[in-house]
Amino acid sequence: MPNFSNLLQTIILNNSCASLAFFEHWIGMISPNYLTPSIERLVIIETEYYTYGIVYLIKHLTLGNTLQYIHLVFEYPDDDYMHVLVTFVKTQTSVHSMILEVENGM
Repeated sequence: MPNFSNLLQTIILNNSCASLAFFEHWIGMISPNYLTPSIERLVIIETEYYTYGIVYLIKHLTLGNTLQYIHLVFEYPDDDYMHVLVTFVKTQTSVHSMILEVENGM
């Protein structure tokens, strides 16, 4: 039986139980690229729930050279937002299109 996750090109995660379970399984793998080698777009709504492993995941996904679009939605420009932004800069992580959106500015 083929692994249908190999065909995934877009993944949208939110604060649902299914999204959180998929995310935990995804970052728990030795290489997230193994589960999703064809991913091109990643959208995470309510990124605060994924701050723990988001930079690790995205760093590994960029190694596969297929990820072209990241859209992270934060509720507030707080410590989680700054942590992700600073870590992207420190690790020199980038893709073609990166959107870090804040829903409720100060």
